[in-house]
Amino acid sequence: MNAPPLKINLEEILQRAIALQQAGKLQEAERLYRDVVCVRPEDVEANKRLDSLIQQKTHIEKLIALFNAGQYAVAERLARALVSDFPAYGTAWKILGSLEYQQGRLAEAIISLRRAVEIDPSDEESHNNLAISFKAHGQLAEAERSFRRAMAVQPDRAEIQFNLGCTLKELSRYQEAEIYVRNALSSNPHSIPYNNELGTILHAQRKWDEAANIYNGILARESDFPEVLNNLGITLIALGRFSEAESDLRRAVLLAPSVVEIRFNLGCAIHRQGRVVDAEICFRQVLSASPGHLNAHIHLGIVLKEQLRNAEAEASYRKALEIVPDHADALVRMGEVVAAKGDFVEAEIFFRKAIAVHPAMPEAWAAIARMRKMGDKDANWLETVEGLVDSHLPPEKEVYLRYALGKYFDDTKTYDAAFENFSRANVLTAQYGQKYDRKYQEGLVRLLSRVYDKNWVEVKKEGASQSNRPVLIIGMPRSGTSLAEQILSSHTAAFGAGELTYWKTALSNFDPFVLKGQLNKEIVKILGSDYLQLLQSFSSSALRVIDKMPHNFLFLGLIHTVFPQARFIHMQRNPIDTCLSIYFQHFDSSHTYSNDLDDIAHYYSEYRRMMAHWEMVLPDNVLLQVPYEELVSDQEIWTRKMLEFVDLPWEERCMEFHKSERTVNTASIWQVRQKMSKSSVERWRHYEKHVGPLMNLLGNQI
Repeated sequence: MNAPPLKINLEEILQRAIALQQAGKLQEAERLYRDVVCVRPEDVEANKRLDSLIQQKTHIEKLIALFNAGQYAVAERLARALVSDFPAYGTAWKILGSLEYQQGRLAEAIISLRRAVEIDPSDEESHNNLAISFKAHGQLAEAERSFRRAMAVQPDRAEIQFNLGCTLKELSRYQEAEIYVRNALSSNPHSIPYNNELGTILHAQRKWDEAANIYNGILARESDFPEVLNNLGITLIALGRFSEAESDLRRAVLLAPSVVEIRFNLGCAIHRQGRVVDAEICFRQVLSASPGHLNAHIHLGIVLKEQLRNAEAEASYRKALEIVPDHADALVRMGEVVAAKGDFVEAEIFFRKAIAVHPAMPEAWAAIARMRKMGDKDANWLETVEGLVDSHLPPEKEVYLRYALGKYFDDTKTYDAAFENFSRANVLTAQYGQKYDRKYQEGLVRLLSRVYDKNWVEVKKEGASQSNRPVLIIGMPRSGTSLAEQILSSHTAAFGAGELTYWKTALSNFDPFVLKGQLNKEIVKILGSDYLQLLQSFSSSALRVIDKMPHNFLFLGLIHTVFPQARFIHMQRNPIDTCLSIYFQHFDSSHTYSNDLDDIAHYYSEYRRMMAHWEMVLPDNVLLQVPYEELVSDQEIWTRKMLEFVDLPWEERCMEFHKSERTVNTASIWQVRQKMSKSSVERWRHYEKHVGPLMNLLGNQI
């Protein structure tokens, strides 16, 4: 039996076509309208709808053309008319959302693009654009969800993979971010933006060597790319390769002189090399171009403080706090500058303010421990800090708390716990920064000993200054140099300038002349006049200006060449006490030897070898040996000897050095404001079972 003929319901087809048109599916709707008109040419509604659709398609083509031509105002008016007439037309909503995004109207863009994906959930471009809008609006969780919806539609689209990776990076989910950016790179391995973003993600995971390789790979193809040079510079700073960082950042500044962030990073690289004056110039240039640059104000304050210009440093920190009144780092810095004036109570108030803003800020909690002796009343401090240590902080943050815990337990005589925390602090510190180079240190001592021998020293050099203003206190760090400076600086005719990096910088600026002993009259005169000008900047009236940079022990031959009348006070302390105190101190990255007891012992041995050489070749009247233990045992005798040595009359006020109101910028900031104490003598006995690598230093002391 034959099947009955199929009946075609033209009304149903027409209604389907209308629904498709309203949904923006114009091609499908047009086909159905034409089917109805073909069967029923006289159908008025079908013909009217078909004409409307053709007109709509024309408008859409015009809208796309206007959008692509950048005629955004006209395009937006047309898009709004279309969505008004056809509220379910997804393409028009998508273009409208894109127009709103480009004009920075993010909230409106999100509404429009949400409508577009509701109408057509299969349009991955609308999902991607919606996610980008969410991300720009700071709604990162929503952005992630939308990127993932776009990926569900189009899993292999590199752009979406990349955008999702960038979003995950901002959410600090770096391992996931790396996966998606690498997936994007598999489709476009030479993409500069993709590679650059991968570098930033690797940097965030402390994979600095890998990040540097990525950036160098980009620069091998595109050598003049300032953003990549900037990122490479930041990574090299993290690796402790400050000179290389400076070189790359200088190239970036030349290519993009108006980008203040690059110049700021250059200042940081210069600062990490100890060139505080050059760093100051850099930070001031940043602030000249961008007066509201918060971090530049803070870092300018840091370099000013290092130059003992504490009033200017404080003003710089206050400007930072005017920009962001509750900025935790600026509050901590203010606390430090107040502490340098000896007001430890007010300093702690600033640290507590920082904690109120940022309760988990390691620097603020650690600063409290540095400003006073810790005790039983600090149980809450201990509980909080131990909780923070267990919260999986990054190493560069945890390290502050480990040093602070070490001090707490040392203060409370819990010595094993103290050493455990100091040891962990040093392991963490060693994870970043430059490594100690034993061969370099041995070679430097050997070279300086050979060049600046007795014959060299005995021959007067043309251009030498006869000024006797400079007094240099030298020795190992933590050997009592700050104490000696505080005593002498209490004299009315003396000024303590702190730790000046002048002679280390001179070595760099005039290498190889310094290292080869090729100092002609011009170089000697420049070194002398520049140093005197530096001392003059600290005090124009003091008869003696004290430079207490311990590491100047390396340069006594050079300094004596330039200033034969300068006086050197060599502080000596029990070698194990000295080395252990170094191990317990949170030094900056320039003290590359300070995080390993074997390295410290090696550095101490080289220091001992260098000083033995200077004792042999320098005239007796320019070098005074001051034993720390004898100074704290009989302060007056040794104070008189030091004053007589630098040709200053006796003043009783030097016996009350702890009452001095001078600014002190040193690791011993709290200790030098206390009365003379013997508590640090033979301190190492509390840690005897831990200091094996140092024990050999007890023999043949200087």
